[in-house]
Amino acid sequence: MPEAATCETRDVARVVRRLRRNLQVHIEQEGDRATGCPLWIFRRPPHACHSSACSFLFLMMAYALFLHGSAVQEISLEYGPDDLWKEIVVEEGLAGASLISYELLRFNANNRHYQESRPPAFNLLVAQYSCTGITQVADVLPRRTPDPAFHQLLEGFDQFRPCGLVSMSVFTDQFRLEDSQGLSMQVDETGLCLPADGDLYSWISMDANSGRFQVEGITSWIPDATFLEHLKVWYRTPAAPRVRQLWGRIPGGLSPGRYNLSFPVNSPLWREWGIEKRVVFSQLSGFGMGSPGACFTLAVLCCAVASVDLLVALALLLAGEAFSRK
Repeated sequence: MPEAATCETRDVARVVRRLRRNLQVHIEQEGDRATGCPLWIFRRPPHACHSSACSFLFLMMAYALFLHGSAVQEISLEYGPDDLWKEIVVEEGLAGASLISYELLRFNANNRHYQESRPPAFNLLVAQYSCTGITQVADVLPRRTPDPAFHQLLEGFDQFRPCGLVSMSVFTDQFRLEDSQGLSMQVDETGLCLPADGDLYSWISMDANSGRFQVEGITSWIPDATFLEHLKVWYRTPAAPRVRQLWGRIPGGLSPGRYNLSFPVNSPLWREWGIEKRVVFSQLSGFGMGSPGACFTLAVLCCAVASVDLLVALALLLAGEAFSRK
């Protein structure tokens, strides 16, 4: 028995030496590390500290957004086709650049058939857009009735360019703001679309001879550059049935007082479609947002991310403690 135990011990020692030799060769053959960070930074406690720091950062962002959203003032006014004017009372004043936006409630612009019915020029990588059935003025008039102002834009045209349901349903209402003394307030309707959208509309050009816009070599029904700017904004269809688009800016803001808002163009079509219209006056915030709802939405998202980071930090700490006990 002693000799057999000695032989078994020698065999085990020989196997251990061989494993050590193989492990040493494997380590020597490994390449240099891709990072110069110390190895301890890849352990659970540093990762838990990193997640905790991210959680704290997102909580601070949510707090700032909640405060900012509460400070942004907004005046919303509902109007219909029978309204000629509305009175606006500004109590505290909208400092800085005031924004004029319009809202359409229960407008299902996120419908797939509606989204894909737009000019084929928007096909960049995948051919998914077409104007099937909405290419002639005769296709538009029955769908856009009653709307005398829009029908006037189409007089003398046979081809409907730009085409599609999105172009056909463009918002055409106009607003005019006057102070209590009857003086018109300056409203800037230029530069409304995103700066990156400028390259998307190179297919709309101006004909120097006729002074009209052209699409695919066909004279367009677009009357002027201001209307084209509103059309570009309209092409940014939302993902929800509530549409809110920028219509103009008041550079000097609105001082406290009473104002009269009139509607030179007030389409009755939206009531026929069962859609409620609103005009919204808001401030341009320091975060570049003119809607308290946008601030609150981002704040809630930041809170959700902070909660996930905090749960990850707790899971790493508890997992490390349980592993240490084992």
